[in-house]
Amino acid sequence: MTTTDDTHDTTGGTDDRQRRTNDGRPASDGNERTNDDGGALTRRGVLKAGATLGAGGVVAGLADQVSATTPTDPSNLDLYLLFGQSNMEGQGTIGAQDRETNERIHLLADLDCPTLEREYGEWYLAEPPLNRCSQGLGPGTSFAKTMIEETPDDRGVGLVPAAVSGADIALFQKGAPIGRNDRNIPSQFDGGYQWLLDLAEQAQEVGTIKGILFHQGETNTGQQEWTSEVQGIVENLRSDLGIGTVPFLAGEMLYDSEGGCCASHNSEVNELPDVIENAHVVSAEGLAGQDYAHFTTEAYRELGRRYANEMLDHVDLGGGSGDDGSGDGGGDGSGDGGSGDDGSGDGGGGGTQQPYNGTPHAVPGRIQAEEYDQGGSGVAYSDNTAENEGASRIQAEEYDQGGSGVAYSDNTAENEGASFRTGEAVDISSNSAGSGYSIGYIESGEWVEYTVDVEQSGEYTVDALVASNAGGGSFHVEVNGTDVSGAVNVPGTGGWDTWETVSTSGVSLEAGQQVIRVSMDESWWDLNYLDFSLEGSGGDGSGSDGGDGSDGSDGSDGSGDGSSGDGGGDGESGDGSGPSADLVAEIDPDTTSASVGERVAFRVTDTTGSGNWIDSLSWTLGNGETGSGWYVDTTYDSAGSYTVELDATNNEGTTTTDEVTVQIS
Repeated sequence: MTTTDDTHDTTGGTDDRQRRTNDGRPASDGNERTNDDGGALTRRGVLKAGATLGAGGVVAGLADQVSATTPTDPSNLDLYLLFGQSNMEGQGTIGAQDRETNERIHLLADLDCPTLEREYGEWYLAEPPLNRCSQGLGPGTSFAKTMIEETPDDRGVGLVPAAVSGADIALFQKGAPIGRNDRNIPSQFDGGYQWLLDLAEQAQEVGTIKGILFHQGETNTGQQEWTSEVQGIVENLRSDLGIGTVPFLAGEMLYDSEGGCCASHNSEVNELPDVIENAHVVSAEGLAGQDYAHFTTEAYRELGRRYANEMLDHVDLGGGSGDDGSGDGGGDGSGDGGSGDDGSGDGGGGGTQQPYNGTPHAVPGRIQAEEYDQGGSGVAYSDNTAENEGASRIQAEEYDQGGSGVAYSDNTAENEGASFRTGEAVDISSNSAGSGYSIGYIESGEWVEYTVDVEQSGEYTVDALVASNAGGGSFHVEVNGTDVSGAVNVPGTGGWDTWETVSTSGVSLEAGQQVIRVSMDESWWDLNYLDFSLEGSGGDGSGSDGGDGSDGSDGSDGSGDGSSGDGGGDGESGDGSGPSADLVAEIDPDTTSASVGERVAFRVTDTTGSGNWIDSLSWTLGNGETGSGWYVDTTYDSAGSYTVELDATNNEGTTTTDEVTVQIS
């Protein structure tokens, strides 16, 4: 086997991390809402008024029935965040069936509510109103009652609401101006993001965040930037809370057919899965409305069930309190509590091993290191510390779920980087390369496992992006207990954020689903990702232009040679097939033929080679509009031919331009 390395200093800076030493209310009849003069409210009036309309009726109805809310002292909860505006807050009439409580369903109070005898940040048995003090029925109640039926008996459901009627999306942007209706959040917080984050962090003391429910957009109807703004909020929440890519569910607006004011915004809602990982849309089709913007009581109940059914498709409720496995305990994998993030948590392993987020990594492809399997210590990994010390590509951190001793083994009981999957012991740190995470604080004897689906039997080249401020280290790759790579040496790179690609060839893999183990043979280096490419595949790039009868050059993204050129005269192109070998990224349009006024979307296909990644993306859309990022869309106001350009720059500073032509008629 042969090994090579290729240096990439991504920052030119230093890292000051300290290493361990080597030793150790609403209208109750469903009719159209009216203003104080008895006239019908406008769309804007409905959105602004939100929960204030009819709220007095709800409070009056509660006065004789609810003199106090039952406080609780829960533990081992599956937590769900609920945020947005009035439809998440709740505008339906609360009925007797909605008031029926379940001792395993708990609510974290989002405000001080004297009328309900609730105090901010305290837990209570979940009984509507869930959001705020005087709202009606929303989707959260039936969501929780549906989820509890599928939740193991040793765990409960915890609801963490933070919704404000009439709220602009700006209310929840991190560091942005407070935005609409800031008066409706606790005064100690400078914006809705801080409020939601504080509630979520308090909730994490007694459970694990399993998912996020979101319903907002009526106030921002027609604003194309809304999609990217929601993306930013979700990414910030996931990062600040250390919850990985837990499912994010976004609900649709009331449909046109039901008299909805804002159904056009559903096009933006349905774009969220394109820009947010593990995001999914909850349909509002067929749900009735009580006014221009809000659902009826029964529609809220059905909407909550739809949220739950969608969540159940994407969340793993097996085992203990881990996000996708069992809790901190060892033994049989059921755990004894705790808040393990992705498997059997910090204890020794009895979790069930499964791929990270339920889907095997594709080979050929790239695997992020932090996306190792789920299942917990001794199952999906083995780490020498008890905690996380660092708090397609196989990114190193994307090891399987299953837990310690099943999907990984780590010599420390903690995650020393504490940057991702914080409830597990694999030491994940944040950095400037790849996905932004890497497995760090590596010690000899540790391992992580990744469930993969190998497309074709053959010999593969494995490229690993690594860094070491010390003398380097080494690792090898195993399949079914057999070393298939030999020792791969990691050099000292001069810094924890100075990355090099080390390679080994001749790694033999059989086609089909299997588990790959990366075993750490020497200590003190970081692993960012693994890149598997089939040897002799000819690359997927085209041959370059032939010179005076010369062959086309090698295609990219493969170990073998690109197809030969025709050997024609000067400037004749080679015959290599596939996308251009030289492009950093390519445009993937949803169509190249559309009508005037029809929205056309453009996405990005990453065509960078091994050891490289995309740093920036900018668009020129041919109609005077520009954009940036992995997704853009636009409309064209007149018939004609429009050229769309994508400028992509990789980590080495190389910029290429791809073009597509769109015909508008």
